[in-house]
Amino acid sequence: MPGRMTWIMLSLAALMALSLGSACSDKEAKEKASVKKGSTAEARKKARKKKAHRTPAEEAAAQASEAEQPKGEESKSGVAEEPKSKAGQEAGAKDEAVAEAAGTESAATPAAPEAPANNEAVKAEAPVVAPADQPAAPPLPNPATMGPPPPTVEHLLSIADLVAVIHTKGWVTKGAIAGRAPDEGYNSIQYEKPGTGRVVTLQLWKSSREEAIASWNNMLATWPNAQAQENMVTQDTFFWNRGHLFGLVFLDTAKGLVVAVACHTEICTDTQLLQLTLTAFGRLKK
Repeated sequence: MPGRMTWIMLSLAALMALSLGSACSDKEAKEKASVKKGSTAEARKKARKKKAHRTPAEEAAAQASEAEQPKGEESKSGVAEEPKSKAGQEAGAKDEAVAEAAGTESAATPAAPEAPANNEAVKAEAPVVAPADQPAAPPLPNPATMGPPPPTVEHLLSIADLVAVIHTKGWVTKGAIAGRAPDEGYNSIQYEKPGTGRVVTLQLWKSSREEAIASWNNMLATWPNAQAQENMVTQDTFFWNRGHLFGLVFLDTAKGLVVAVACHTEICTDTQLLQLTLTAFGRLKK
């Protein structure tokens, strides 16, 4: 009997010790779980704060790293992060593309060349080239090589004279007659009614007395249908005509001048041609 009681007491003591050990283990497990839970919450809080301060490039790199992790796997922070939504993944991909494009553009853009230290010296050495659509200005004439100017003729016969004598308006000045450029011994002027082809012209030759006489005689011999008209304007005057043109040529021996006035036959009469020639001669004497 005493042996049986001893066995029972030992059994009860073992059961109590086992129960007490189990309770302690459960308490320790709960405490560890609580500590781990607090650490996890703190880690998540730090991870969210760090994520909020990420640059676009860091965010793109983090999303790429998360894509490689299995679902539910813990990150380096020790916190298992939830999988990103589709919208978040697209935004991260766009940020990554922008960051890569910015890096590529910076690498591809060459650095601007440095400006020369002495810009004035560079400008002085560079040749002067006219633009493609603008011809270079011609060189200025050298007064030392220029001959005397041509004799003036505009004052001898003007548009006002044509209107007064021919009684028609609308005349324009066409400049020198084609065929010979003005020089120190010759000049000319031409007036035209636009669109009609009808003209009035004046030519003047200037030389020495002997040369002027020789020129007038040569014209009388060579101009078409030339006929001497003594004292019509001066002592030496002749009339000529060809086609729709006719005119008078006179010699001013004292001045060494030969003057020819011509007119279209549908514009002038013989009388009007003579009046225009006398007007020019009268201006020579002033």
